[in-house]
Amino acid sequence: MFSWLKNLFPKEFSQKLATTVTIVWVLSIIVSFIVMGCFGIDLTAILSYVQTAFLGVLAGYFTKAGIENFKKISQSVGQDSTNSTNGDV
Repeated sequence: MFSWLKNLFPKEFSQKLATTVTIVWVLSIIVSFIVMGCFGIDLTAILSYVQTAFLGVLAGYFTKAGIENFKKISQSVGQDSTNSTNGDV
C-alpha cells in the first residue's frame, strides 16, 4: 500500500541522514515563515543553525558518494585494462 514510502527513505545510513536533515531543513523554513508571519518573531537564528547542519551533512554525503564513485570507476578501468591485455574485449 505504501511502497512509495519505502523508496522515499533509503536503507544506507548516510542516505537516511541526508534525507532526514533535508526534511528538517524544509520544515524549519515552513515553520519559520508561519511564525514570522503570524507572530512577527524573527527566527533567522534557527534557520542559520539548521542551514549549517544541512550544508555539513550534504557536503559529507556528496564527498562520500564521490569517493565511492571514484573507487568504482577505478576498479572498472582496472578490469577493462586487464581484459584488453588478455585479448578479451
